[in-house]
Amino acid sequence: MAYQVLARLWRPHHFDDVVGQDYAVRALSYALNHKKLHSAYLLTGSHGIGKTSLARIIARAINCEQGVSAKPCDTCGACVSMLAGRAVDVIEIDAASRTKVEDTRELLDQVQYAPTISPYKIYIIDEVHMLSTHSFNALLKTLEEPPAHVLFLLATTHPDKLPVTVRSRCLQFHLRPILSPDIEKQLTGIITAEKIIAEPAALTAIAKAARGSMRDALSLLDQAIAVGQGEVKLIEVNAMLGLASTDLLNTLVDGLLACDMDLLIQTVRQHSQSMTTLPLQLLALLQQAALYQFSPASIDSHDEQSFLAIRLAKTLSQETLQLYYQLSLHAIDDVTKAPTPLLAVEMWLLRLVHFEIAPKASISTMTEASPKTTHHRPAEHPHVTITPPLPQAVPPMKAAESPKATATQTADPSVQYPAWSVLLPQLGLTGVVRILAEQADVQWTHHDTATLILAKNQSGMCQPSHIEAIAAALSTYCHQTVKLTLQLVDTPVDSPAILAMQHAKQQQQAVLTELQTDPKIQAFVKEFDATIGPVTFLPST
Repeated sequence: MAYQVLARLWRPHHFDDVVGQDYAVRALSYALNHKKLHSAYLLTGSHGIGKTSLARIIARAINCEQGVSAKPCDTCGACVSMLAGRAVDVIEIDAASRTKVEDTRELLDQVQYAPTISPYKIYIIDEVHMLSTHSFNALLKTLEEPPAHVLFLLATTHPDKLPVTVRSRCLQFHLRPILSPDIEKQLTGIITAEKIIAEPAALTAIAKAARGSMRDALSLLDQAIAVGQGEVKLIEVNAMLGLASTDLLNTLVDGLLACDMDLLIQTVRQHSQSMTTLPLQLLALLQQAALYQFSPASIDSHDEQSFLAIRLAKTLSQETLQLYYQLSLHAIDDVTKAPTPLLAVEMWLLRLVHFEIAPKASISTMTEASPKTTHHRPAEHPHVTITPPLPQAVPPMKAAESPKATATQTADPSVQYPAWSVLLPQLGLTGVVRILAEQADVQWTHHDTATLILAKNQSGMCQPSHIEAIAAALSTYCHQTVKLTLQLVDTPVDSPAILAMQHAKQQQQAVLTELQTDPKIQAFVKEFDATIGPVTFLPST
């Protein structure tokens, strides 16, 4: 006998064999056992979840010679012929290859005739959404007033493409994607029955890669058996699926927690074959880590990847995990659009390392952090032991050492600090806190007391945690605790952002003036009757 692929060999033949569609199976079983048949059934859902298989089971349950029931006998002539695909009263059609209205009319011309052998003439129309508008119109009349001996079983992955008039005349069952644990359980049963040696972790990887499709899972299992030469091994499955190994994920997590961009870049370039799936795998770890912070018992802590997730949960704050999750979610899409997956992954890692949000920690917690700490990670979870470090502090200048006119004099005549636009780049602020600081100004009232002045129209971005983060950075800079208060004003503030914009405009005007007075440019304008358009340039820093 010729070899059959697992997807065909293990196609469900009874309702008990259908995986992950309990509600549909329960409703259909009740209807069949109580002889409550509908003239048209519509089975919808993604590919590979059992729509066509379920339709064939319904057809056998209806036309079984033992009578209509949820358990066809599989031994009568009708069941045997339907299992072999040669039942004359069960017409199975692929709508994708018969879209013309002529095909539909030819088919429906036979509806009026009674079935040859079985009690019912059953039409199974797969991918019914592919029918043309005229074909639907031809089908609609039959669905409205079907003969008593005819049933329609329609299956589609796109129910939204069906006319409402057709859907309203069908009893619809939406089949859901199958959960990974259910797929893994089915795969385990199959490899046991087929007497194939398989590593449990490999089956888990296949079940997750199938993304809810049992047919895809069985196809991947077939491929894994061939790659592993009769066995299913995790290392072979990871290579087949392009998944990053646990060692690679370990190194990736090490680099992220240490902000070691050199290690991250070197690692991904050595494992470029895993770039397509790397953001997806880290996304799963981040989801587990976020879940663990709120409910430690909700994740399985016995596999290696769960240990990585727990490590992330105990090291990163809740806000950082959410930020990393969103960045990774965008990276999945970027991988498909970038010229090469490696390019997208490197940019993604740059964002993860440098796009940080302000910690929601108290000033006392922040100021007690050692200035010698070299890595910056906000810590909020009760298990966190890493204190958020701050950038290398620049000591405040004595008045005699600071002849710059931009310095801000404090109430203490022996100490003065640079202007806010000069001081800000030295504080190492990032994310939304940096944006807030760029829109504000800081005025010192004493060597350890300052006021953050912000325009009222910018107050929407200001949170207490942001003020605390700026105060903590100032405290490290000054080597003492700085008390920072917020003052909202109605007038615009001379913030670093405004000053930078003014400086850029001045540079732009200077470049334009230089172009307008340049003899060569003027000669060119005169010769070709040209004009000098808007000047676009990169301002110097």
